[in-house]
Amino acid sequence: MVEETEWLLDLAAVNGFMCGVVGWLPLADAGVHGYLERFARHPKLKSVRHVLHDEPDNFYMLGDDFNRGVALLNVFGLAYDILIFERHLPQTIEFVDRHANQVFVVDHIAKPRIKDRVLTPW
Repeated sequence: MVEETEWLLDLAAVNGFMCGVVGWLPLADAGVHGYLERFARHPKLKSVRHVLHDEPDNFYMLGDDFNRGVALLNVFGLAYDILIFERHLPQTIEFVDRHANQVFVVDHIAKPRIKDRVLTPW
């Protein structure tokens, strides 16, 4: 996934119509600070995300290692894109509350079940 972020940043560097990149970096990795130092230098890296809705643990976002990585994003001027389903909303509120000064983007508004005409919890 780091390779994909590199590829997207390379594309953005030579294509002016690409204004920003949302990349993936291993936020729970012990070496996350080094990854952030390396990638945050690129002016088109705007945000980082992790496909939380694919994690087998619905509470992955509350893990200590992951939160240490997310806490560094603000230091590097990066937003965090939250990629979840609506079933993750309760723990997402707790997650966001841990990072009061972090900019968050909720991708696809947590994918509500519009096709099924389900409005709850919306």
